[in-house]
Formats: sequence, C-alpha cells, structure tokens
Amino acid sequence: MSFPAPRLLDPAVRTIAALAVALCQLGGTNGTGRSQNTDSGLQIIKSSFENALVDLQTRPPQIIKGYVRSTITVRNTGSKTPYVINWNHTLADLQTNQTIAVFNFQTKVVIAPSKTVTLDSAVDESRDTVQNRTISQNYKRGRYRESVNLTAIEYTDGSVWQIGLSQSPTAANRSTPPELSGGSKRPGSPQTPVTGEVNETDTLRINARMVNVPLIATRANGAFVTDLKQDELHVYEDGVEQTISSFSRIDQPFFVVLILDVSDSTAWTLGKIQREAIAFVDQLRPIDYVFVISFDKTIHALHEQATNDHQILRAAIMNARSGGSTSLHDAIQSVNRRILAPAPGRKALILFTDGGENSSLIANRKTIMRDAQELDATFYVVEYPPFGEKKYLETLTEQTGGHLYEGENEKKLREAFARIADELGHQYTLSFQPSSPSVPGESHVINVRTSNPGVNMRTRKAYTVREN
Repeated sequence: MSFPAPRLLDPAVRTIAALAVALCQLGGTNGTGRSQNTDSGLQIIKSSFENALVDLQTRPPQIIKGYVRSTITVRNTGSKTPYVINWNHTLADLQTNQTIAVFNFQTKVVIAPSKTVTLDSAVDESRDTVQNRTISQNYKRGRYRESVNLTAIEYTDGSVWQIGLSQSPTAANRSTPPELSGGSKRPGSPQTPVTGEVNETDTLRINARMVNVPLIATRANGAFVTDLKQDELHVYEDGVEQTISSFSRIDQPFFVVLILDVSDSTAWTLGKIQREAIAFVDQLRPIDYVFVISFDKTIHALHEQATNDHQILRAAIMNARSGGSTSLHDAIQSVNRRILAPAPGRKALILFTDGGENSSLIANRKTIMRDAQELDATFYVVEYPPFGEKKYLETLTEQTGGHLYEGENEKKLREAFARIADELGHQYTLSFQPSSPSVPGESHVINVRTSNPGVNMRTRKAYTVREN
C-alpha cells in the first residue's frame, strides 16, 4: 500500500530546542488558521486537520484509519531559512475555550525566504496518549474550537525560534538545557554554586583563560588508576608544555544523551539496538541522568525529560519505532547544539547507529567535528553493519576521549557498556591556562603524558575555542 508520505511521528516529537518550552504555552493563531507568529519568520496561510489518511494510489481512494494528520501552508516572510518546523493543533471546548487535546507535529524541509510551502505530518494514534486517541477517534469538524500554532523552528544558520523565545546562533548554543526528572536536583544545575574549582568534565569551556581536560588512566590489564598525582603529569598545547593549574578526581553525576538510529536502514536490527540500549542504561549509576533521543530524517524525543528512573528509560527506549531516511549528521549536530552545549556538569553522548547517512540538510563531518571539539562531552558510538561511517565515527570518538564499539557481539557489548559506565565514574580532570592567546574559532592540539610507568592515558586530542 502506498499513500502520500506525511511524516509519521511520535506524539512527543519536537526539535530539541522546543523541549525547554512547555507546549501548553499556546498562542500564535487567531483560531482561523492564520498565524501571528510573525517573529518566527513564518506565516501560516491555511491549515487542515483530519483523523484519517487517504491512499490516493487506490481506486477508489482508500481511507486509512488510525492516524491524525495536520497540513499547513506557510510563507517564509523572514530573511532566514528554516529547515525543521514544529507546530501543534489544538482542540478546545466551544463553550469554555478550555483546551481538550494538543497534537504535536514536525517536518523537515528547507524553506527559502519569500517561498510558500505546504507541510504535512501525521501521528500514529496507537502511540499517542489515551486522551488524544479518544478525542481523535471521535473527531468531527465543527465540534471543537481549533487553532494551529508554530512551536519551534530551527534555521540553517544554527539559530532557533520557539514560543516566547527568539535566539541568535550564539544564544541558541547556550539555551536552557532540558529539564531533568526523577531526582531532587539536576546534577550540575544552576543551584550548585559556581566557583573557581575545576569541574571534572568542563573539557573545553574556557573561563578566565582556563582549559579543563578530562582523562582516564588505566594499567596494562585495564584496571583504573585511582591514585594518579599532579606532579606525574605533563600537558602540552601545540607541542608547548603548559603549567597545570589544578588536577582532581571528583565523583559527580553524569548527564548522558542516548541517541538511537531508527531509520529504515536499521529496521532489521532495531530490536537489538533497543535491547542493547537498555543494557547500557542498566549499567549506569542511580545518580546519572539520561535523555533518550531517536532519529531518522528528523529527531524524536522518546521521553520529554532527562531522568534517572531506569523504568521510564526502558519504556522510552522500547517506544522507538522505525522511520524513514537517515539524517545522521543533522541529528548529532542538533543534539550537540541544543542539548549538550548548554548542559552543565559532566556529560556524554552515546550513539547507536549503522553509520548510514543520506538526508542531512545542514550538518556534515566537518561541522560535527568542530562542534565536538568545542563541547564538554565524551562521545561513544556503538555501530552496526554495514558500518557506513566507521572511520569517521572512530575519529570522532577518539577526538573526544571516547571509543567506538562494534554492535555485532551482544556479550562483548555488555562488557563494553559496563566499561563505559565505569569510565564515566573514574575520570580525572586537569586544568591549565594557555600560554598563547586564545582566538575564537582556533583549534589547538592537546597531549597529556605521565612519568608514572605502566599507566596508559586516554584523553581529548584537541579543542576549539568557542566563538562568543
């Protein structure tokens, strides 16, 4: 069966930027479908909402139940070029105007200035909330007060617009990190006093000309070295030895972004990816928080908050569904800029993918590597056949002090996951003030050596000075 291909998305789908804004912050339309979101650069010209899809390839056309579909026509009246558009369709009581249901949609398309484009997206009712499913199944036009609202837009220049917040590219990179749930306080949250003390994973954040570099020290047998001393270390920037300002090992929570590739090319192995992702989560400590993301052509937030509740994380991972084409580069870049860059404290990215790439619009290998060198995060990759980007992903993980693992052997993978979780809890940090001027956008090679015989060290290979 074939039918015009609206995007089939989870009800919680939204861009990473939109996660910081509650979807109950409605507004932006006058109830007629015409948008007042003029500061977004997009104007909604018309919209429609249906509780079924129509297969136009059959004769007569076949009605396909089980989906809700939103179609909007938008005009780009701004000067920037959107490429990810999020909107919602709200149903409210005719008498009280009280919101009854909100359906969230997303699509990915480049819209040049002055262009008008029709977008459509669909939600599988079986994966929506019980409330929304009940409403959509009984939906009839005229029964509710309806409005359509733009909620978040990502632009090709890296900037973000979202309800109640307009950001420049620089501000977007430091936007509010995702809210965490399951604990009393976000690890490394603003409530934690900020002092001159070196945070263990503030790898590339340069403050008062200070560079912080995490490192993992092991013996030849793989055992972690827990008694490394500052006077045993030497750090070099571009071949020039630097003075170590401080060296420490601090046991703090980790913030992990778990990214699952659910594109068509991984459909055959999705169950395996899910099992192994859950196996990784089960290795983490109760104090570590995880944000679960999946991607195909666009990004799916499998749970709207980061949490340390393993039961919620397992359910979120099992909610992943196979999708369409693969925007691997766009997905990594969006997570880097929307989640990892603004998140404080110790952080890591864990990516499960086959390395395929065929539909990214904005990002490429070069931009991802540059972002990785600017971030305070360690990258780990679990890759499955046919290993499309193996050499590049291996370089990416090595540059950030992480590692790439092949996903074919489940037993070895479980051992690797235990190792990763162990590494996250056994990191040192050294800090130094560069002897040369720090020029925004400039990259520097880092080399850390030790006089302690028999100690192997793994650390970040380079960093790039952030452009403010």
